[in-house]
Amino acid sequence: MIRLQQLHKWLGLLIGLQLLLWLSTGLLLNIIPPAWFSADLHLQTQPTSEHVTSLNQDIRVSINDVVRLSSKPLSEIELITIVDRPAYQLTQLDRQKIFIWADTMLTTHTNQQALSIVSLSESQIQQIAHASYRGDAPLEPAKILNNPTTMPKGTLVITARDEVGTRIFVNRHSGNVIAHQNDRSDYQQWLLMLHFMDYNSDNGVSFNHVWTQIMAVLSLLFAISGIRLLLHQLRKGHFWPLRKNSATVNLYHAGQFIAQLNGRSGVMLDNINRYAGQGKGLITQCGGGGQCGLCALQYLTNPPAPSKHDIAKLSARKLTQGYRLSCQHIVSNADLGLSSHQLSQWYENDSKMNKQT
Repeated sequence: MIRLQQLHKWLGLLIGLQLLLWLSTGLLLNIIPPAWFSADLHLQTQPTSEHVTSLNQDIRVSINDVVRLSSKPLSEIELITIVDRPAYQLTQLDRQKIFIWADTMLTTHTNQQALSIVSLSESQIQQIAHASYRGDAPLEPAKILNNPTTMPKGTLVITARDEVGTRIFVNRHSGNVIAHQNDRSDYQQWLLMLHFMDYNSDNGVSFNHVWTQIMAVLSLLFAISGIRLLLHQLRKGHFWPLRKNSATVNLYHAGQFIAQLNGRSGVMLDNINRYAGQGKGLITQCGGGGQCGLCALQYLTNPPAPSKHDIAKLSARKLTQGYRLSCQHIVSNADLGLSSHQLSQWYENDSKMNKQT
């Protein structure tokens, strides 16, 4: 039972922390206006790659050439323009997209024809980034992404030196602006990550990821252990509505009588702390869970049999002297001895109550 209590406590801590994160991040996401988080604060709506509306361009690579020279089977071929040049967007069977120039055919060293893969220059990438940015801040040189798993292959980032740290993601092969991001949108993504426990960037848009599953299992264990502990407490009569037996409890310190309590039901600690509503009581840290040992009292006469919690928290010498955890034993007729520390708590609580009244 002690191990079950410890398991229940740690499960409650983990679930409580995640619940606190869920509540706090949800509150922030609702209070802060969505426009403040916008990643498109400086986005200029202007297409950088468009469909070809006229075939009066210098197209030197036919569709038959594309099919013949493609290294993999294709499911779709589309004629587009990239930086005002004709190009083909090839969609393979695995949905991967390849971009090749439609006005250029390469010749290998063995005099064989080959498709020319689109790979934009630094100046062209800067041109596309400038076209999508409506701010006045200068743009830094394009950089290769350190973690390209969330962006298409060949995507570079251009950072603007503005007030929100705008980042423009441009794909070297398609010429498309993949996204705009900034410091504020990063804050939103961070809050969403904490809110949905989306700690793995590979989860995509699915909420049924491994961290949600782990938290669900922990919550189930927390509920089961709580029900098991509740049933254990009910069987022991630790809840006063179930048993209403009167008992007389005398409190002593160093052999001197202090007070007499009329116990009603429940555990000894609850009855001492109730004490006719006068505010006297013993301070604990575990709330009567048998973990802190601060409620240990000496039974001067007829001590009850030690419980597992008594044996775990008290030394063999103290057990022999009649010390027991008052949170673990049902109230009964008893003479109890308070320590000096408990006695000081007793009078301190009494004085605070008198001041309030």
